[in-house]
Order: sequence, then C-alpha cells, then structure tokens
Amino acid sequence: MISARLIGIARLVLVIAACALWTAARSPALASTCTLADHIKSANTNTSVGNCPAGTSHDIITISEDIRLTELLPPITGTITIEGGGHSISGAGKFPIFWVKGGNLTINDLTLKRANSENIQQGLGGTAIDAQDSKLTVNKSSFVGNIGSAIVIWRSTVEINSSSFVANRDRYGSGGAIFVGQGVTLDVNIARSAATTREAEEARWLPEFRRIWELSPPE
Repeated sequence: MISARLIGIARLVLVIAACALWTAARSPALASTCTLADHIKSANTNTSVGNCPAGTSHDIITISEDIRLTELLPPITGTITIEGGGHSISGAGKFPIFWVKGGNLTINDLTLKRANSENIQQGLGGTAIDAQDSKLTVNKSSFVGNIGSAIVIWRSTVEINSSSFVANRDRYGSGGAIFVGQGVTLDVNIARSAATTREAEEARWLPEFRRIWELSPPE
C-alpha cells in the first residue's frame, strides 16, 4: 500500500517536472517574438517596444518568413534597412504596406505584393511604398499585383536597382508601378530593372523613364 502510494507520488512529481520543462522550453520563444510593427516603432523611437530590442540610429530588420498583414504598419520615421531574404510581405488585398514619412528606408531582396489603398489610404495613397520627404533605396526586390500605384513619391530621393514591377495598376485602371510627384530625385538602374510590357508602354507620360514605368497620366 505504502509502496503503491510512493509510486503514485513519484509519477505525479515526474508529470509536474515534465510540464515545467515544457513550459520553460516554450517561454523564451514567446518572449522573443518581435512583430514587424513593433520593430518599426522601436526603430522610430530608439526605445524598446513590445518584445523588440531598443532601436538605434540605424536598425536592420531581417525578415525570416513570409508576412501577411492583418493591420496597418506604423509610418517609418527613422532609418531602417529591411533584409528580405527572398521573402514577401503581402497586403492581403486590403492594406497598403510601407509609409516612409520623413524617414530613410532601404529594402533588399523582398517582394511586396497584393497591397491595396482603395479603402484604406495612408500618406498620399501609395500601396507597397509611400515615400514623403524621405530617402528610399530598393535593391533586388519585386512589386507584384498591387492595386493603386505600387510606389508613390513626393519630395523624396529614391534609388531603385535590379527590381521588377509586375501586374500593378492604379485605381483608374491605368499603369500602376510608380507615381512621381513634386520635388523628387529619382535614380533608376534601368538596365537591371524591369516592368511588364504594359508598364513599359504606358511610360510615355515620363519619356525619360520609358521602358521601366507604368504610370497614370498627369491631370
């Protein structure tokens, strides 16, 4: 009887110990979760937001998996480099993606797709990227299936290299790769960037950038 009770207690202790080990093993993973939105906030404020490290004068965000947005991201006001690693960020057909508001954003090897600014507009209506009074550098990235101009630029300096624009359209059914507003310095490596045939044809509105842009006509 006593022996049976001792065995029962021993089993109970083992079960509790096993549960404690399982919980301890999971806790660090939960504690280390840093969302893209919180990472941007940390970079903007040079503080720690959520479970993200404190921001610095130049933050590097490494994307380790494909992301599908379920809400708007905060505007980018700091200096951020996003290393895409071949992954994608999707607006899920509902949300615009990046709004660079007086910040400095560099994007490397990332696909921005299915962004939509028809019902939810931030900034001046760019879908994948809206750059205002900012600096934007895009390298080896793709813009695919965005509704509303994929990139909108106002009073900003922009450099685009080795990147592609595919099947983007603005709200009015015209080309939708890049809308260039006032006060823009735009440097494009045309030889290494590409657009669909329709994007190229509709570049007549800015002939100096023909073969690359799909644009809406000026008013």
